[in-house]
Amino acid sequence: MLENQSQNPELKISSKKARSLLKSNKTIDFFLSLENLSRDKKLKISTVKQIFQEAFFQVIKNDFDPDADLEIVYDDEKKEVTFYNNNAIVIEDALEEADDDYSAEEMLVSFVRLSDARKEKSDVQIGDIVKKQIKHDELKLNEVKKIFSIFQQNLAKEAKQSVLDFYSSKIGQKIQVKIEEFKNRGFFGSVVGDMETKVFLPNKEINKNSKIALGKKIDVYFIEFAKEFQNKSETLLIVSLNSPLEVINVLKETFEEIANGSIIIKKIARKAGIRTKIAVEKSHLASEGLNIIGTLIGQSGDRNKIISEKLNNEKIDFVIYKEDLQEFIVESLKPANVISIERVVPETHIPAFNVVVPNSQMSVAIGKAGMNTILSSELSQSRINIETLDKAKEKGWSILWNGNVKEHELEEIEKHSWQNKKVISQFSTRRSKARRQNDFSNYANDFGKGFNIDEFKKDFEDFEAYFEENNLVASDEMDTSLDMAINDFEAPKLEKTSQEQESESQESQEKAQSNNKQINRLKNYVINDKDFSDFALDGIDLDDFDDSEW
Repeated sequence: MLENQSQNPELKISSKKARSLLKSNKTIDFFLSLENLSRDKKLKISTVKQIFQEAFFQVIKNDFDPDADLEIVYDDEKKEVTFYNNNAIVIEDALEEADDDYSAEEMLVSFVRLSDARKEKSDVQIGDIVKKQIKHDELKLNEVKKIFSIFQQNLAKEAKQSVLDFYSSKIGQKIQVKIEEFKNRGFFGSVVGDMETKVFLPNKEINKNSKIALGKKIDVYFIEFAKEFQNKSETLLIVSLNSPLEVINVLKETFEEIANGSIIIKKIARKAGIRTKIAVEKSHLASEGLNIIGTLIGQSGDRNKIISEKLNNEKIDFVIYKEDLQEFIVESLKPANVISIERVVPETHIPAFNVVVPNSQMSVAIGKAGMNTILSSELSQSRINIETLDKAKEKGWSILWNGNVKEHELEEIEKHSWQNKKVISQFSTRRSKARRQNDFSNYANDFGKGFNIDEFKKDFEDFEAYFEENNLVASDEMDTSLDMAINDFEAPKLEKTSQEQESESQESQEKAQSNNKQINRLKNYVINDKDFSDFALDGIDLDDFDDSEW
């Protein structure tokens, strides 16, 4: 349907153009215009003809004769169009001239002079019902405007529905798009091979390793239709370079156990180009002795490395999915150990938990740039507050010992972590002296030279900033971000005034400076739209998708 892009530009039918087409005795131009619209709108010619017929019938019946039995005949060979009323009444020639009740419009559609009727059939009588050709070139401009206004509206609706029907089956699939325009909230473009269908790539859906340039063709994942366009004639596809769907496709290509359904992907949380956590479980198809994590990681981690390489060296973590939320959080925080987890009263609608980890594992639990805890939070759709054992006691937190560490195991874990840090420090390159301040100075002193306090502080700040950004953002701000992007997309381009033309050189320089500023802003700009979050940093629940679609 969409593979063959028409080489003909879309015929923009103005009222004057419409009238000129219908005014022509030879309707070849009008017939060809319908064929052009069929190609440009990716609709069957029969559908376009039907839409025009409905518009024509509606105006004629409403404005001329509600009893008219209308017919449009398309001659595909001659490429001509003829209009008929099969319910016209024969009247006396003199009656038409003498009776003011017969208007020009009625004579055009509903009545036939006896002399004209007998040219077609000699024995016709006054009052007979005959088939009359409607002389379309005698339609008034106002009527033509009405016909084409209805035609264009219904054609746009049908074209949009056709696009929706076609692309609905492609949600979650890879498509190729051409980048055409940059706005401060993302990139706009069109589908390659279907230039009429526009796409929007939000900043939040851009992989930090992606190289994007105007005019460039790139592969993206189609994730949803822009809801804000539902009441408009156009269709806008939201696409992503960050989508967990990319990970799913790679996993299915790599692991037979996932492709055949023995291992089920339950949830994915991804920071594209950096790290991804994948929650998996066995299905009823799996063999009894199947070791899920061992199968996915492989001997010496070789299978995991294959996945990572296919995703541009993105780090991959596999965890076991648990129905119990607390158990799932403990599992998702691996490789960190958890001493205690307790549900607390949340500040927002998102479930919140206090998690206690061994003193030596705070940096492991949080991860670089806070990524381990952020992805765990996305998988579990929870806010996770993490503290070390000593710090948790200072804060008066409950120590429940309900994680994956028993009290008698803690000493050995701390000892093992300390030994690892000593080994790492011996092989680490020389680092600048860490600034020790506030509560972090005590923490650093406890764990030796192998621990970089500046890095940990930055990771912790990133972790806290994430929750500030994702959990405490005003909802109205999130709701309006895509609206603002779409307003940018739809903003009319104003014509240049003579004064603007004189200063065109100066404007070009200013535009270049503005573009540079926008590019810099792009690096840090984030769309706070909840509709997008499920396909970026937010966890994606695979239960919502039909496995046959993959």
